Amino acid sequence: MPERSPITVSIPEDFLLLTAQLPATTGGATVIDLPASRMGIKYAMTGAALMELGQRDRIETDLERLWLCDTTPTGAAAVDPVLAHLVAKPYAVGVPVPIGDVIKELEPVDVYQRALDALKARGLVEDRVKRVLFLFNEHSWEVADPEIVASLRRRISGVLFEGVIPDPRDACLLSLIEATKKFQRVVEPERVQEAVTNTKRYANLDLVGRNVAMQVSRLIEALGKYGDIV
Repeated sequence: MPERSPITVSIPEDFLLLTAQLPATTGGATVIDLPASRMGIKYAMTGAALMELGQRDRIETDLERLWLCDTTPTGAAAVDPVLAHLVAKPYAVGVPVPIGDVIKELEPVDVYQRALDALKARGLVEDRVKRVLFLFNEHSWEVADPEIVASLRRRISGVLFEGVIPDPRDACLLSLIEATKKFQRVVEPERVQEAVTNTKRYANLDLVGRNVAMQVSRLIEALGKYGDIV
């Protein structure tokens, strides 16, 4: 199994890092630039937080439903607001509720921004401000050390193309990347279809991740007729 960074970040944070644009595309820094306002990205980020709660044994799922197992905060800044929202709702511990409904209800939590804030607090990203035409400020979230993204992609590529067995967190990330159709940001264009095919091998390695990703994918597909939502 590939080595992890000594800093263990949450799945929402890893998702933003994994999908960051590299200097070859931006012409400058490595930048986190997924469009935060798009509904598909909101669903994906909420799904990532639910996956993290699954990793920490706070929730469990079947194919269609999730339920609380433990209401104790995790200490992870990007996901504890999601847990708090679930606890504040009339969801009794152990009582199943539809995963898709929960994802939609959690939109106001803004997991994207909370994950950015968590990365900034760790010193992994920096908020850069550039004055454009002397009229307005343009903000960008730059990754402090591009090697963080590079090592994360090497780890994922090892799973996809070299037969490395992923740990449950990486299985979650792969399911989420496939659900949002973002492999073009992660691997070379000519290997995207191979990555999609190989991801299916590992979906069952984490059942919470698989079940949540399936619901994220359904929600995105249902809104697809309205245009590019991811």
